Parts: sequence; C-alpha cells; structure tokens
Amino acid sequence: MKLNEEDYKLIEKAKETIQKNYDGLNFNHTVGSALRCKDGTIYVGVNVYSIHGACAEQVALGRAITDGKRLFDTIVAVNGKDGEVISHCGNCRQILSDYMPQLFCYY
Repeated sequence: MKLNEEDYKLIEKAKETIQKNYDGLNFNHTVGSALRCKDGTIYVGVNVYSIHGACAEQVALGRAITDGKRLFDTIVAVNGKDGEVISHCGNCRQILSDYMPQLFCYY
C-alpha cells in the first residue's frame, strides 16, 4: 500500500510526540504513537513504562475511546528520539485486532 500525504502527517505526529517526551535517562517513555480516526481526528500517546506498562498505541487508543471515538483508520508507532517507525508488539496487535479489525497499521 502506498502512503499518502495524510499518512506522512500521521507519522510526523508520532515523531513529534516522542521527541517531546523521550526519556533517555530512565527510558520510561521511548515509544510514541499516533492514531487517526475515521473522521480525521488524531490522538497521540507515549508508552508508560512499568512492570505491566501501557504501550504508546494503547495510550493513544484509550485517549480516543475516552473522547467517544469508535471508528478508526490508521495507527503508527515510532521508537527512540529520532522516531523510527516500528512494528507493534504482540499485545498491541491483539488489542488492535480486537478493537479495530479493519485498522491499517504501519509495520
């Protein structure tokens, strides 16, 4: 699938999010995510590190759901200060499959 201008904007939102929040000292916040809803609204998140921490994708999804959104289009995750696009972990893939089986993911 070829990326379009909106896809590149979504990747940039995820990169901006991790660049603002990256914690290279304690590595508590190392992944950023951006989720685009069907209506074009974008929600971002960063991972929250702990023994059973929340992934950035889960945080972005939770923010969207809390705001009443239920229809989703695309999600991306980026890693590190430079924001390299990464694959979703197995737990996130399961959650994304459960909550939005038609969602397009970059990985």
